[in-house]
Amino acid sequence: MARFVLNETSYHGKGAILEIANEVKARGFKITATAIYTRIQGMIAVAAGDGLSSVFKDIDVDYVISGGQTMNPSADDIAKACDSVNAETVFVLPNNKNIILAAELANDLSKRNIFVIPTASVPQGITAAIAINPELSVEENRTNVDEMVQKENENYEGKVEKKAAP
Repeated sequence: MARFVLNETSYHGKGAILEIANEVKARGFKITATAIYTRIQGMIAVAAGDGLSSVFKDIDVDYVISGGQTMNPSADDIAKACDSVNAETVFVLPNNKNIILAAELANDLSKRNIFVIPTASVPQGITAAIAINPELSVEENRTNVDEMVQKENENYEGKVEKKAAP
């Protein structure tokens, strides 16, 4: 939840960030910061279609880039999406193996700290997004999500091997 306190007044909720500049100016302060982060971590995902976009937004993904199997976003598209998230660190869910490299390259173009979770499918992306806990530190989330993706990949590879065996 977004919250800020100016002297005796406390502001809560999603709309709080919109009131900071007005309240600071009304109290006679000068705004000198070029960026104010209200959160430590945020998320973006790549998904095709309004339905999947809605699913990701419902599980607290901040920004969904339209893309997928044949519509791969560029590193610049991903960096711009990360920069639009009001957080220090942004977790990126590419949700397609062809987008992972562009997501990694976006780190050099973005103003944010980017951590790419190498999700190769939408179900992996949804699982990863649910696994990210805003109450945990970035490092704890990175560790938890890395382990989750590794287990998911091992399960997937095991299923493929079983089907391929005579």
